[in-house]
Amino acid sequence: MSDNIRMTFDHFAITAISFNLNRDFHSEKDVTVSPEIEGRADYEKETRKLRAFMKVSLNSGNLPFYLTVEGVGVLTFDGDPDQKTLNNISSINAPAIIFPYIRETVADITRRAGFPPLHLPPVNFVNIAKKAAPADIHSGKNIAKISATVGKAKASKKTLKNNVWRTFTHKATKNS
Repeated sequence: MSDNIRMTFDHFAITAISFNLNRDFHSEKDVTVSPEIEGRADYEKETRKLRAFMKVSLNSGNLPFYLTVEGVGVLTFDGDPDQKTLNNISSINAPAIIFPYIRETVADITRRAGFPPLHLPPVNFVNIAKKAAPADIHSGKNIAKISATVGKAKASKKTLKNNVWRTFTHKATKNS
C-alpha cells in the first residue's frame, strides 16, 4: 500500500448467532472441537470501504452444543489501494482485526449458556493466506475468500447431575 494511503477500522458488528444445545450429547472421554472459519471481503470503490465478513462454526461431530457466529468489520481507506494491497488486507489484515471480536463472542455465548467460556485458539492468517488459492475477483466483490479449520480446543467432560459437558482445556495446532 502506498505510504500516503491510510486505512482505518470503523466498526465491527455481529450479524448472526446460532446456539443449539445438543441434548443427545453423551461422552465419557474428552471431546476435541475444531472450529471452522470462513471469510470474504467486499470493497466498494465509491466509498473506499472494505467490508470483511467472517463466520466461525462449531457444528461438526458429537459436541455438547453447536454454535455459529457471523460478523462484519468495516475498514475505510483515504485513497484507492491497488489490487494486491486489497487482496492482502482482505485475506490477512481484516480477518486478524475482526477475529478477536468473534472469538470473544464465542467465549461469552458459551459462558452465558452455562459452560465455562470456550476460548478459541489464536489464528495465523498469514499462514492461511499462503495456503489459499488466489482470490476470485469480480468487479471488486469477493476479493478474498478464506476457509480453514483453525486449531483445536479440547474439552473434558465431567459427569454432573444433568450430564452436561462442563470443563474445557485447550491446545492450538501447529498449523494455525
